Amino acid sequence: MTKATMSSAKQGTTTTTLPTVAVFGLGWLGAPLGQCLVREGHKVVGSVTSQAKQDALQRQGIEAQVMALPREVSADTTWLSTVPMCDVAVINIPPSKAGIKAGIFADNVLALAQQLQQQGCSQIIFISTTSVYGETRGEISESTPPTPNTASGKAHVEIEQGLFDLFATNATVLRLSGLIGSDRHPVRSLVKKPSLTAGGRPVNLIRQDDVIAAILAILQGRGVGEVLHLASNDHPSRSEYYTQMADIYGLDAPNFIDETGENDKRINASKSFAILKITPRSIFTRFD
Repeated sequence: MTKATMSSAKQGTTTTTLPTVAVFGLGWLGAPLGQCLVREGHKVVGSVTSQAKQDALQRQGIEAQVMALPREVSADTTWLSTVPMCDVAVINIPPSKAGIKAGIFADNVLALAQQLQQQGCSQIIFISTTSVYGETRGEISESTPPTPNTASGKAHVEIEQGLFDLFATNATVLRLSGLIGSDRHPVRSLVKKPSLTAGGRPVNLIRQDDVIAAILAILQGRGVGEVLHLASNDHPSRSEYYTQMADIYGLDAPNFIDETGENDKRINASKSFAILKITPRSIFTRFD
């Protein structure tokens, strides 16, 4: 790792050197991750999409800078000159948030990764998605081959492979199921719909704080070089889960008109949690 970018944290009488971490995408997941890393003693840099967000994060000790992936194919690579120096990078920019086509998104993420490597970054963590499994049904483990059926899913698989080509065993892929946490829970929108189908489909969700715990574990050396799943061990049916969550939130019950989908995908993350040595928290929780 590049000594110039390392930060120090005192633990008792011992001073330990912590890597500088860049979080690309300091949004709903990235900002609290950055805050946690600052508390742990890391120097944290990263990217945001607006000056207002930059100012807010600067006040929290995060050296954020306004940076966005190009939306079109271009020979102009001047945007790469704004990439901050770091030892470890967390890439957390989904194509929908980037507002660009999936193919261009993949090319630009890999260009970002190449720039990071040239600047001395020695480890990369990519926030991917379990949508890379497309319409695969039944239980899905970390060894299940991806079968993406959307442009976004295909782009994520391309990025995953490209990062392993660049960083080899120093690349880690985290395939996330649906994210829930503070101010984000699908039950709030589902109860507003007049009717819902596929009530029997298994729920695949992961809490925001569990994702942050997983990234911290990787920074401590666990799971580096792996493709990991992050999904709760709980997989109730949609109708069971969202009916119970509506009650917890004091909302009207959702209207499921059928119980189809019971054989749809069920993300098994037990191997990943064992590698990371973390235990996921319950998804039957109210987030305020």
